[in-house]
Amino acid sequence: MGLIRCKTKWVLYRWLRKRGVWKGEKWLLPNDQSVIAALKSVDSQFPTDPAALDAVATDLVAQDSSLASGGEKLLGKSAKRDRENALNAQRVLVSIVSPVELPKKDASYSSEAYADFIRSEAWRGIRYLALRLYGNKCRACGRTPANGVQIHVDHIKPCSVDWSRRLDLLNLQVLCEDCNLGKSNLFSDDWR
Repeated sequence: MGLIRCKTKWVLYRWLRKRGVWKGEKWLLPNDQSVIAALKSVDSQFPTDPAALDAVATDLVAQDSSLASGGEKLLGKSAKRDRENALNAQRVLVSIVSPVELPKKDASYSSEAYADFIRSEAWRGIRYLALRLYGNKCRACGRTPANGVQIHVDHIKPCSVDWSRRLDLLNLQVLCEDCNLGKSNLFSDDWR
């Protein structure tokens, strides 16, 4: 069995919570096995194949748009509040997992300089080299574009923390969009 896409898992998780099947924390996304076990408790005929679950999630969202991540109301709380809870959970996790404080921002970094950098030929060239070196497979979860994910080239040590390493090939890794956005600039995990 492959990995269930995060977006699919969120939809299934919300659907299970609305039905009263899932009683866990509202902001912690369960693992694949927990989602499948909960789905099987509702109906033993639920598919376990990630592609089939993508189709099920799409159908569920078509029937109830609040299951989508941008839904206006979700379980009596606004979607904005759910996102804030998830962000707070990530901050708590960082403080538990990391014995050090959150990374300090590099004084030479600015969002304007970063926007210019991302459009530069130098970045495009080094990004391409990283893709050639590491392939188009997420180093954290193993998914590829064939699984319907977008591939990103991530800075292991974030540019906002160490601006001088923005073009260092040894500071780059390939992650899917979900893993890269989850990592954000809070972690320096090397998945290579």
